[in-house]
Amino acid sequence: MTEMEWRLRNWYYYNWLSGDFIVEQFVHNLDTIAWMTGTMPLACTGTGGRQVRIAPEFGNIYDHFSVLYEFPEGVMLSTACRQMDRTYRNVSNRIIGSNASVMIAPERTVIEWPYGEKREIPRPDGDSAYQIQKKMLIDSIRNNQPVNESAIVADATLIAIMGREAAYTGQQVTWDQIKESPLELFPQELDFSTPIDDSIAMPGSTQLDRTRL
Repeated sequence: MTEMEWRLRNWYYYNWLSGDFIVEQFVHNLDTIAWMTGTMPLACTGTGGRQVRIAPEFGNIYDHFSVLYEFPEGVMLSTACRQMDRTYRNVSNRIIGSNASVMIAPERTVIEWPYGEKREIPRPDGDSAYQIQKKMLIDSIRNNQPVNESAIVADATLIAIMGREAAYTGQQVTWDQIKESPLELFPQELDFSTPIDDSIAMPGSTQLDRTRL
């Protein structure tokens, strides 16, 4: 197959098709925190790279990210995500406040007070977050009441892109910078016979305001 067909069939491993996995997958965790704070981050710094995805068939995406976001009023968000076989798996969000902390995961939510007191918040009808999500979608279709979360989705996606670019460039990236950046990863022309340069981002060299030729 041509290079272009290979990329389209293996879209996940090319950042101009998937956004890299911090945008394709980890965006859901970032969305949870943005919902909790009700604000967008002011700036972020990050790191990441390729430690196990080093073969050519893994395209140009990373396999791990760690990003520190700064929100208004001094709220800090430390994030880490990886996709590596045979490693510890934990998909959750922990929010630490002055009086208590809360752990939010797809299957349960637990509030923990100092001195070890914990209280689990029950899900409606015992459902997981995924079941609740699907019920809301089906109900909106049956009752002709569309659920429009386009703005929330766009904001969460930009938060993820912001973190990716902080890791890719090795620089601090602000919310205003990422909103105004002419960044464009998608090729200007799609042709099954045209070779594509899918170079891997190198912190310290990769620039935020880059566009595909």
